[in-house]
Amino acid sequence: MVPVYFLDADLPENSEWDRTLTHYLYGGDQHYRLARNDSRYRRVKMLRALGYDQIRRFHMNEGHSSLLAIELLDEEAHRVAGNPLFTLDIEAVRKKCVFTSHTPVPAGQDKFSLGSCESCSRSPRG
Repeated sequence: MVPVYFLDADLPENSEWDRTLTHYLYGGDQHYRLARNDSRYRRVKMLRALGYDQIRRFHMNEGHSSLLAIELLDEEAHRVAGNPLFTLDIEAVRKKCVFTSHTPVPAGQDKFSLGSCESCSRSPRG
């Protein structure tokens, strides 16, 4: 048996803007879509806090979890204190990720510039 967690950002303690992040799977402007993906990759931290530290595979569906690989890469690089990023870290993350896509057309895929990622991480929400 595998536990399933449904996550909902529509909680009174969240800002009005953050509460909308789980209202829709698709839609919104680039900033909204990036922020929604950003909140999804942080779910690895939630799983770790719940004690799930031995997960062997993560299923990634389309771009919805695109930042998950970055979080896993960060974990791998910091597994040993002071460990610089090596090709071995990238290979270790690849082995943990299974990717599927049910919409293999450009309109079904998100693309974010480095600048938009940087501005999203710096901007206040709500």
